[in-house]
Amino acid sequence: MLKGFDISKHNGTVDFAAAKAAGLSFVIIRSSYGTDTTDIKFEENYKRAKAAGLKVGVYHYSYALCANDALKEAKYVYGLIKDKQLDMPILFDMEDADGYKNKHGINLYNDKALINSICSTFINYIQSQGLKCGIYASKSVLTKVIDKSIALYFWNAQWGNNDEIKHTMWQYTDSGSISGCSGNFDLDVCYKDFEEKEDDDDMMTQAQFNEMMNTYLSSLKTEEPADWSKEARTWAESNNIIAGDENGNKQYKNFVTREQLMLFLMRLFNKIETS
Repeated sequence: MLKGFDISKHNGTVDFAAAKAAGLSFVIIRSSYGTDTTDIKFEENYKRAKAAGLKVGVYHYSYALCANDALKEAKYVYGLIKDKQLDMPILFDMEDADGYKNKHGINLYNDKALINSICSTFINYIQSQGLKCGIYASKSVLTKVIDKSIALYFWNAQWGNNDEIKHTMWQYTDSGSISGCSGNFDLDVCYKDFEEKEDDDDMMTQAQFNEMMNTYLSSLKTEEPADWSKEARTWAESNNIIAGDENGNKQYKNFVTREQLMLFLMRLFNKIETS
C-alpha cells in the first residue's frame, strides 16, 4: 500500500522533497477543469514532483453536461499530458462541489444514465490513447450512481477511518498535514502498484473494448481533414465518389471497411467508363 496526496493550485507552492521525506510516494495533480482550462500550477507541480522522485498521476475536474462535452474534456486533457511520464492513472473527477451541474438541471443521483455516459466517454477516449484512466467520486456516488463496468480504477473520497470500497485508491481526509509543508492537504492511499504487471482481473473486458472503440470511431466522424488533401477531396466529392453518411459527414479521418472500399472502387470505375 502506497501513501500519497493530491493537490491543485489551491495548495500554493508545495515542497515535494519534504513530502517525499515524510514518507509519501505519490501525488495526484489536478491538470485541468472544464473543456479548456489548465490548472495554473499544473506544469510547475508536475516538474517539481517528478524532480523530487514522486510517482505522479493527474485528475481532471469535469464540468461536462453531456457526452460531447466529456469528449472535449478528454481531448483537452490528453493534449496536456500526452508528452508526460505518468506513473499513476488519469482520474476523472465526478462531483458537483460548486453546484454547476445542478444549476444546469443535472442531479448526480437522479440522472444516472447521463452521468455514466459522461464518465464512460471520457474514460474510453483516454484509454483509446493507451493510458490508464479511472473515476474519482464520493463513496455515495460510487456506490449509488456509477456503473462499475465503465472503469478499471476507482478513487473513493470517504473521509474518516474506513474505506468501504477499497478498490484502487482512497482519499481519507481533506485536512491532513505533511511534515515540512504548510497548509492542509488531501491525503490518500493506493492499494495498487502500477509498476507491477496487470492482473487478469484488471484486463479490459470485450464489452469495455467494444464500447471504447465505438466511442473512438464516433469521435473520428467529424474530425476535420488536413489542408494537404483539399484538392483530392474536392475532386472526389464533385465526382460523387465520396458522398458521406446520412448526416453528411465525409469521415475523412475514419477507417475504411472493405464494404466502403468496394463502393469507392465501383463509383470510381463507373466514373471512368462514363467519361
